[in-house]
Amino acid sequence: MTNQEIVHLHNHSSHSFLDGQQSIQDMIARAKELGLDSIAITNHGNIFAWIEFYKECKKNGIKPILGSEFYLTDDHNNKHRHAHHLVVLAENEVGLNNIVRLTTIANRNFYYKPRIDLNDLQNHNEGVVVLTACMHGPVSYWLFDKMTWPKDGEESQLKEAANIPEAYKFAKDLIRCVGRDRLFLEVQDGGIPEQKLINARVRKMASELDLRLVATQDAH
Repeated sequence: MTNQEIVHLHNHSSHSFLDGQQSIQDMIARAKELGLDSIAITNHGNIFAWIEFYKECKKNGIKPILGSEFYLTDDHNNKHRHAHHLVVLAENEVGLNNIVRLTTIANRNFYYKPRIDLNDLQNHNEGVVVLTACMHGPVSYWLFDKMTWPKDGEESQLKEAANIPEAYKFAKDLIRCVGRDRLFLEVQDGGIPEQKLINARVRKMASELDLRLVATQDAH
């Protein structure tokens, strides 16, 4: 496989506040060094980098793919602090406009973070492609659960407490919202041992639900 056949679809810049490190210039310079002809931007909860990213890609002969990693809750009426991650990419101008609309909706429904819910996604799904994101995504989160918080100076530990039915429920909800053809289950290998178990379970889900997989690196 050549670099022209690889498209990195899950990338963060310093616009992912308190989370991303790389600048847009560094990201695109590295993409050019690797010979990539396309790359996506998916900052957490915002689209602030879009214009800078677009211009830098065009200047370097790289196709920009615009998107965002949204914070997703099942329903705005459920006021719990946790929100899943969900990558949404634009496949055309309609999709671009819908991501802008979803970003506005997310900020209007800010609760600890700017959040969308499943109804928002269903109402503004035209022209977008959805990836199920990282270990905090609505599928992977429930396939392997999760961080136990430290007490009295102890170190945090990951503890398996998977809720497989909840993972499948979210996957089916996403199929309902965007359709099977525009939903991809995301697998990653960032050197985290637990991801190997998650990836195996994601592959099993993809086979059972007739969904496609996408491998990403979730670069920060």
